[in-house]
Amino acid sequence: MVFWSVQCNQQTGKDLRFNKVKDLQPGSFRRLKNLNTLLLNNNHIRRIPRGAFEDLENLKYLYLYKNEIQSIDRQAFKGLVSLEQL
Repeated sequence: MVFWSVQCNQQTGKDLRFNKVKDLQPGSFRRLKNLNTLLLNNNHIRRIPRGAFEDLENLKYLYLYKNEIQSIDRQAFKGLVSLEQL
């Protein structure tokens, strides 16, 4: 399990396109501090809760298009200080 955390901390891109993702849970990407690109497009995401992108202060690119988003919590994007493209 420790090895997985080290690998995640060094990862800069995560491609989850076309994975039939339905839900984002708070803290889903918590240990991916170096992540700068997150591809979540072309899934079935319906809501984006508070804390879904917690600890992603280095995230620059977040792709959410072609989902079924119906609600977004007001605090969902809190802490994404480096975000350039949504």
